[in-house]
Amino acid sequence: MASACPGWVCYAEKTHGDAVLPHISATKSPQAVIGSLVKGRLAARLGCSGTGATSGTGGHEARRLYHATVMPCYDKKLEASRDELSLPGGEPEVDCCLTTGELHQLMVDAGVPHLPHQALPAAGVS
Repeated sequence: MASACPGWVCYAEKTHGDAVLPHISATKSPQAVIGSLVKGRLAARLGCSGTGATSGTGGHEARRLYHATVMPCYDKKLEASRDELSLPGGEPEVDCCLTTGELHQLMVDAGVPHLPHQALPAAGVS
């Protein structure tokens, strides 16, 4: 069984335990995969720290990566805080998870204009 829904996984853990858990795929969700890539490979490639360290070599302070995601469900916040989705030093792979509703509200509060209410022209798709 596989699920990218952290709510379902939490439900299975709490209510079905050993009857279901051995059959759930250990494959990471898309949010977890991108978090692992950002804090691991991208951090290394950019010379940034994905582990929360702020001191660098040669007197220069290392840049620290901050990884934020926008997800459609509040349960993705729960997923981002799970211990399994942390780097070896305890740093989370996802630092902040906003829902689409929260992002919309931030944009409204900041006065960001929205798309017009009329239909946009088709781009050659029928």
